[in-house]
Order: sequence, then structure tokens, then C-alpha cells
Amino acid sequence: MIAILKKAKKIWYQKMLHWDKTPVHQRRRPLISIERGSSLNEARCLTERKKQELIDAEMRREMELHELKKRKLEKDIEIIKKIKGEEVLNFLLKMSSYKYIST
Repeated sequence: MIAILKKAKKIWYQKMLHWDKTPVHQRRRPLISIERGSSLNEARCLTERKKQELIDAEMRREMELHELKKRKLEKDIEIIKKIKGEEVLNFLLKMSSYKYIST
């Protein structure tokens, strides 16, 4: 009896594995599991976990994109500060040269 149940369960799992690969017009409903409640709960838990993993992956991508934008902005600010600093330095040098010339 147990061997028959194991064989039926194995066949059911094999049919479930190949469910998506068969053409739509050839699909049949898989054999109903003897442990119907537990298999449905397991399937529900797996889909919930998969949904949560997808949401987590999307959040990670958004955070990485946010960090990338933040780093780029910081680099741009540093470049602007350098440019501004050089411009101020050039302006001071010009002013000091004018001062030396004028005095």
C-alpha cells in the first residue's frame, strides 16, 4: 500500500514538473494528491515566498540604483567644488596680479 502511494506521488510530481512544458491543448489536470491539504498549503507557501523574494529583489534594485545616483551626485558635487575652487584661485591670482601691476 505504501509503495503504491509513493509511486502515485512520484508520478504526480513528474506530471507537475512537466506541466508548463506541454502545449496548452495537450494539458491534463494533474492527479489529485492524497495529501491534498498539505500540498496546497506547501504550494501556497512557495508562491508567497516567491512573491516576497521578487519584492525583496525589486527593493534591492531600487536601493542600489538610489545609492548609485547618490554616489554620482556626490562625485558631481566634488567636481563642481574643484572647479569653483580653481575659478576662485584663478580670480584671486588675477586680482593679485592686477594689484601688483596697479601698485
